[in-house]
Amino acid sequence: MDILRHEDCLGALGFYEFLKGEGLNDDDVIPSENRQSFYQVTRGDRVPFLVVSNNLSKTVAPEVVKGFDSIFQEGVNLVGALATDDTHSELKKKFEQREFKPGKEAVSKSLLVECIFWYRARQLRQRRPTLKHQEIFATVNGEMEILKKDMENFIDFTIQASMLSFVSFLENAGYRQIDANAVKVNIVTLHSHAGVIIHPEEDVEMIRENERKAEKKEKRYFDPSFM
Repeated sequence: MDILRHEDCLGALGFYEFLKGEGLNDDDVIPSENRQSFYQVTRGDRVPFLVVSNNLSKTVAPEVVKGFDSIFQEGVNLVGALATDDTHSELKKKFEQREFKPGKEAVSKSLLVECIFWYRARQLRQRRPTLKHQEIFATVNGEMEILKKDMENFIDFTIQASMLSFVSFLENAGYRQIDANAVKVNIVTLHSHAGVIIHPEEDVEMIRENERKAEKKEKRYFDPSFM
């Protein structure tokens, strides 16, 4: 990343999730009161959605976790689509046709792009307090393509990492490949030392159904000539 670090991307995503929770849509403009409270932080007040890498447990807001989990789930869903026999999966087709570009799709949303803008503007305001507002805005506008690429790369990297983590979790927990769509893994929080804290759940009925499908498949491939 050239400008935004991973924690910066998480912070911008937290602001985005907060606004979505307030009822805004992806093509909406951030209301002035939200922009002002995010950008102009009074000295001594808590900085909204600021993520500090060496103090995650005390700086990660619920909206940040939600934003990170949303990206994580895209990787989990992709593993489920690729690991099962669901040949009609639209997600699987998209991946196989090399049309799966989650990072690029994310930064096409004007609301997220605006969150990135104001996150970077606030960052510059805190780091270079002598700059005037118009100078800050001009600087961020000039950086915008790099900032969007940073977020795109972060999202794509996170999805790839989540896929590997989910596959590793399934293997270590003793699940079969076909059970990928029967296991949910949600991110609970982030911790500087413990890392990503997850909460796994399994759909027992779906696992049983997968077992029945596997048994039918074995019977279908039974060759009596080996008897």
